[in-house]
Amino acid sequence: MKLSFFKHINKAQHLLCFLLFFSLFTCYSKAQNTQIDSLLQEVELIKKSNDKNELPNVYNEIGMTYESVNDYAKALFYYLKSLRFVEEMGDMVKTGMIKLNISKIYYYQNNYSKVQKLSNEAQQVFHNNNEVLLEGIAIYLNGLAKAKTNMLDSALIYYNNALEIFDSYHDKQRQSEVLNAMGQVYQDKEDYSKSIDYYRQSLAIDRELGNIKNVAISYANIGGIYSLMDDYKNAILFSEKALNLADSIGEPQFVMTTMLYIAEDYFYEGNYKKAYEHLKKHIELKDSIYSKAKSEQLIRVQEEYEAKKKEQKINELKLEKEKLALEIRSRNIIIGLSTGIFLLFLLMVLLYIRQRKAREHQKRAELEQKALRAQMNPHFIFNSLNSIQRMFMEGDYDMANDYMGDFGDLLRIILENSGKLKVSINDEVNTLKLYLDIEKMRTGGMIEYQLNIDPTIDLLNNYMPPLVIQPFVENAIWHGILPTEKKGMITIDIARKDKNTLLCTITDNGIGIEQSKKLKKGDDHKSKGMKITEDRLSSVNSVKAEELPTGGTKITILIPIS
Repeated sequence: MKLSFFKHINKAQHLLCFLLFFSLFTCYSKAQNTQIDSLLQEVELIKKSNDKNELPNVYNEIGMTYESVNDYAKALFYYLKSLRFVEEMGDMVKTGMIKLNISKIYYYQNNYSKVQKLSNEAQQVFHNNNEVLLEGIAIYLNGLAKAKTNMLDSALIYYNNALEIFDSYHDKQRQSEVLNAMGQVYQDKEDYSKSIDYYRQSLAIDRELGNIKNVAISYANIGGIYSLMDDYKNAILFSEKALNLADSIGEPQFVMTTMLYIAEDYFYEGNYKKAYEHLKKHIELKDSIYSKAKSEQLIRVQEEYEAKKKEQKINELKLEKEKLALEIRSRNIIIGLSTGIFLLFLLMVLLYIRQRKAREHQKRAELEQKALRAQMNPHFIFNSLNSIQRMFMEGDYDMANDYMGDFGDLLRIILENSGKLKVSINDEVNTLKLYLDIEKMRTGGMIEYQLNIDPTIDLLNNYMPPLVIQPFVENAIWHGILPTEKKGMITIDIARKDKNTLLCTITDNGIGIEQSKKLKKGDDHKSKGMKITEDRLSSVNSVKAEELPTGGTKITILIPIS
């Protein structure tokens, strides 16, 4: 949902209102430290003068600067200082506007009760002072808070009141925002026809205003509604429009997310080829964005370093000019101090570079882990789609439909967990059960399985890496049991080894390790999923395989949990 409702007021409305509101609701692009230092110096100058009427404006501007970099605690501190001054001055309109600014901070922090309280107080102030447009903004903010607390009918009343005010002022931008918010409410109420209608009204206004990004958001919203209605053709149509617009204005995050939604819509429409193509593009773009973000971070760090270096040079030149007027002894003392400062600065730079390299190494390792995990998902999806296609070709429609239903659930879980470093043990166990049921159906009942879990394990509140056990179970099925050409059993036992480790054993009654090696002689292919999983488990000897005397194989895995 679009949330750009804090914008400056038309100059024709109120000059004083414009000046303060512009500072309240406009994000600055200046560097935080330079901006704040300048404003704090201005505070000291104002305190030394007799006229302190400008103090609340400066405190408010400092709060806005901290808000622009998401430092909400400091932003709230300075907003409250500004509020205390304007209340003492008796300036009611400014009081109401700063309360709106404070309520915005509470909105970001999900404290919606305080948002409603402050916006109600601001609304009353603006109503008493005939500031109608500001009153509309306060009403709209109150409606947003009510929508967040699931008071949907009440939120619609507030939205309609705000919409009437913005319509009377011909404020197209805010009309679009309110209409979009109403579409979201009707979406939450599952009244999809009304939701689409409001999204379309918002879309029409954004087209008229030329707000390309908002147009793309509206297209995506409409596509999402059609997806909820199982109208995948229209869902794909509008999502593709959103994707094209986002790509044209350079919004890679938007494009990446939309690619994933389109892949899911194509899958449920039955176009598995298109689903796979969009999923693959999503993964490629995701990897590209991570790489680009890391490069941009390095550039920012370099720029900050160069700025500090330049500032240090200026300070050194000033000190050098002052030292020319001093006697030899004083000059030597200053030179000695400067040398010490320089060495300290050099030491700090070296420590900073070392820490930065360590952080980069850690991030690179995490990205590689995500990339490896993502490579496994398309491989499994491709094989499963081939199996579904084969069942349809062989005329086994009931089995194909059941397989496709379970596979759809598994695909959804894989899509949800693709970017996660850890999931709950309960989610991992459910995913494993779903995979085993799919393989059981796929092999025509050639396998049975038994899953035993230690009852002392807290399945919901303990977390582990996703898809750790599945590759070893897959290996047991395809290289252990199926070569026997008879029905086999897989037993999976999950127990707690210690506070931070699970002990998982996978036992099958297949052909065993030695016989499996003979069958695969000359083929040095190794399960990619197993190799990735072994690499992801950082502890030494975390995976152990042994052949059972009675035939079959036993795999022991030590899994870290948190």
